[in-house]
Formats: sequence, structure tokens, C-alpha cells
Amino acid sequence: MILPNEGTRSAWSTRGKRWIYHTIWATLGAILMGILPTLPFIVANLLMMNRLKTGAYVTDVLTVPPYSPICLLSAFIIASVVVRRRPDIEATLVWVIPLALLIIGVFSWNRYPGQADWWKDMWDNYFGRNCGGSECVYEFMVTEPFFTSLAYTLGACIAIARTRSGK
Repeated sequence: MILPNEGTRSAWSTRGKRWIYHTIWATLGAILMGILPTLPFIVANLLMMNRLKTGAYVTDVLTVPPYSPICLLSAFIIASVVVRRRPDIEATLVWVIPLALLIIGVFSWNRYPGQADWWKDMWDNYFGRNCGGSECVYEFMVTEPFFTSLAYTLGACIAIARTRSGK
């Protein structure tokens, strides 16, 4: 058995740490940064006891998972800033774990006795707008991190290309 030398082991450890750093920014950082700008609308809507229709509409359009444009834009911008300062190739691989979690979730979705349309139920809970109650958690905890990691990867690829070209 051939063991890697100390320098190789250290390089793998450093790359792993960089990848974890970028993955956290791509998922949690992007979602939090996406929700912060809409916080005034959320608070105003709660204070008005859901009577503020415009605030509720703006909040829904901007932050409802999994297709939240503001969270996707946040991921793209964060990647552009972070990767421009530190052009790590590991930033382009942040989608791997979120994709694995999404695939596991989709293929392990339970079929219930008497359930007529398993595919529609799974689609609504991971990708659609017709989830109800706690079922929407799958969109927020699984699907949205995958989409934000894709946006982060796109931003990272563009930032790395611009850095290499000297722009």
C-alpha cells in the first residue's frame, strides 16, 4: 500500500477545507443573504396581520423556495466576490453534495398505500408550488440549496475565467 506523503495529504486537507468553505457560502450564505432584503416586507406583512397584499406578494415572489430569484442572485454575487478574491477551483464543485441529497430525497420519497399519483406528490414537494404545510420544507432544505449551489458554481466559473484573463 502506498501512502501519500505529508505534502500531498496537506494539499488534500486544504482543498477539502476550501470546498467546505465554498459549499457553505453557496447554500446557507446565499439563502440568508437572499432573505435579508425581503425581511422588511415579511415583518410588515406580519404586523399588518397578513392584510398587506403587496408585501405578501413581493415576499412570495422573491423568497419562496425553490426558485427564489433573489437567493439565486445572491449566490451568483457571493461567488463573484469570494472567488475573485480567492480563485479556488473547488468553488466549481459545490453542487455535488446538494445534488446527491436531492437525488437521495427524490428516489426515497415514500409511496403511501392508496396513493394514486406518486410522481405528482414527489414533484409538488421538491419542485412544485402545491406543497402544503411541512411538506414545503423539502423545497427549502433540499431543492433550494441545490439551485443556489448551481448559481454559485456559475458565478465561480465566470469569476475564475475573468481572473485568468486578467479582467
